[in-house]
Amino acid sequence: MARRGGCARYGIRSTVRSLIVVVLCVSLLTAAFRTALASGDTIQPEDLLHLRFLSNAVISHDGSRVAFVMSRPDGASNATLSNIWLVDVKSGALRQLTRGESDVEPAWSPDDATIAFSSGRGDKKEIYAIAVGGGEAQALTHLDTGASHPLWSHDGKHLAFLSPTLDDPPPTAVDWKLLGIEPPEKLKKSDVKTIARLDFEENGEGETFNRHAHLWVMRADGSEQHALTSGHEWSERNAAWSYDDATIAFNSLRRPDPARIAMDLYTVAPSGGPMRRLALGTVASTQPVWTHDDRHLLYFTGMNNDPAEMSGVA
Repeated sequence: MARRGGCARYGIRSTVRSLIVVVLCVSLLTAAFRTALASGDTIQPEDLLHLRFLSNAVISHDGSRVAFVMSRPDGASNATLSNIWLVDVKSGALRQLTRGESDVEPAWSPDDATIAFSSGRGDKKEIYAIAVGGGEAQALTHLDTGASHPLWSHDGKHLAFLSPTLDDPPPTAVDWKLLGIEPPEKLKKSDVKTIARLDFEENGEGETFNRHAHLWVMRADGSEQHALTSGHEWSERNAAWSYDDATIAFNSLRRPDPARIAMDLYTVAPSGGPMRRLALGTVASTQPVWTHDDRHLLYFTGMNNDPAEMSGVA
C-alpha cells in the first residue's frame, strides 16, 4: 500500500549522495587542470584523457566512508575503465579498492565489512565481493548471461541481483527446401534484427531490446542461486528488500505500452513463488522504497503516459 508524503525523509539521502559526488568531481577536475592552468598552457583535446568521472556513490551504513566508481577514458584500448574507490568522510583520504577494468555498482554489506559489485572481468558482467580492508575480489556468480546490480538483504545473509534472459536470433527467412539446400548451422539463424520498441539500447550497455533482466537471489557466499522471475517478454528493475527480509518489491513493465513507462509495482518472496501486483491506480510506478516498519512503500509515480510527467512521489 502507498502513503502520500514522507518524501523528504528519503530524499535527504539521495541529496547527500548527489552532493558528495559533486564535491568529489569538482575536486578531481580542479586537480586535473591545476597544472595546465598554472603554467599558462591551454587545454588541449588530449587533456580529455586525463579527466576522471565519478558515479555510483554509496554511503556506508555507519556514515564514515563513501564508495564510488571512478571512470577514465583509456586511449590505448579505446575504452572507458572503471574502478571502485573509497573516501573517508572526515579526512577526505582516497583509496582504490578494486583493480579490474569495469568495476561498477558497489553495495555495502550491512556490517560495512564487504562490498559487492558487478564487473566485466571476462566476456560478461558478474557479481563479485571484496573485503573493505583489502584483498582479492571473489566471483560470486558464473551465469551464462552474466549478472549485475547486487543488493544486500538487511541481515547480510543474501544478495538479490539481476541476470538477463537473451532472445534467440530468428530463423533465416529462406525456404531452404525450395532451394534444395541443407544449410550449415551458422546460416539457419538470421543476423537481421527487427526492432519494434523505442528503448532498444542504453548508454554503456549497447542493444538491450533482446535482453530481459530478471530478479535472482543467492546466499552471500554465492550459493543457492535461484531466479524469482523469468521469461522473454518483460524485465524487472529497482528491487528493494523489506526490512524483515521477507519480501522484495520491484517495478516491471508487463503490459503493452509504446512509451515503455507504464510500469507497476510487484512483490515476491525471496524464496520464490508467485508475484503480487500492487493495485495503485497510476499509469506508472517505479523505484519502490520500504518504510522501516514494512507497512508502506514510497515510490515515484506518474498519472499520464508521458516520461516528462514522472515527477510525483507517493
